[in-house]
Amino acid sequence: MSADGDFYISVDANDILVIADRIGGDATLDNATFYQSMFIDGLGNLLGYRRNRNAGQYMAYNYLEPRLKLATFNYYILPGQLGLIGLYDIGRVWQKRINQTSGMTGYAEDFILRRLDWLCLNS
Repeated sequence: MSADGDFYISVDANDILVIADRIGGDATLDNATFYQSMFIDGLGNLLGYRRNRNAGQYMAYNYLEPRLKLATFNYYILPGQLGLIGLYDIGRVWQKRINQTSGMTGYAEDFILRRLDWLCLNS
């Protein structure tokens, strides 16, 4: 059983600051083996952690990404946009009979160069 959703909110009319967020969770309802567990890792829901790092019967995560457009340029050879991205992730897994009191977090910042709506370069 799983559910997730994402949304994008433009803070101003010119799309200079956009906030993207993805939230989700998964659960196994029966006694599951390790390979049927819910995994929280760096592949899709918690950046900076290795694959299959944490497993449990239940999982919840939140992925927040504010995007700030710094400059737009319209050169003939190189039109595009320059921006700054911040990332903040938090996630947690639960397993019966194991008490974990806190979630795992990850954060980063990055410059982005976007060209012609089809090429995006990160530093």
